[in-house]
Amino acid sequence: MPYAGAMTDLAPTELGQLLEDARRQTDGTGITLREAGKRAGFSEGRWRQLVRLGRGPGGTVVAAALAVGAEPAKALAAAGHPNDPEAVQAFTEEARRPKRAGTAVSGLAEEIERIRALPLPAGEKLRAAQGVIALFEDLARERHDETAESGQ
Repeated sequence: MPYAGAMTDLAPTELGQLLEDARRQTDGTGITLREAGKRAGFSEGRWRQLVRLGRGPGGTVVAAALAVGAEPAKALAAAGHPNDPEAVQAFTEEARRPKRAGTAVSGLAEEIERIRALPLPAGEKLRAAQGVIALFEDLARERHDETAESGQ
C-alpha cells in the first residue's frame, strides 16, 4: 500500500479525518505519514499528534492542509479556528513564515488556554494539554536540529 502507516491506532477527529483522507488521495495514490509531515514542515510524529488531537495552532493546521491538498478553511473550521477569508489568509501567511522560538512559546500558551476553556472533564483536558505540549516539544527539537545542522 503506498500510504503505509494507517492511522488505525488513533481516534478519529474531524480535522484528523480531513487530513488523512486528503493524505491518502495526494498524488493519486497517497503519501506516507513521514512525507505528509515533511511537506507540512514538521515530523511524522507531529503529524500523528495533529491528527489525533484534532487541533493545533492555525498556521500548523493550514500547513498540514496545504501539504496534502486539503482546503485550509475546512481544516481551520475542523480544528475550531475562525475560517473566514481574512483568517485563512492570515493563517496561510503564518504557515509560510519561518518559525521562531518566541512564536512557538506564545502559541503554546494560547493552546493551553483554549484547552482550559473547553467543556471537558479534567482528565480529557489534561490529555489534550499533554498532547499539545508534546507537539511543541517536537517542534523545538526539530528547530534545534535544523540550527545545529546549518551551523548557526
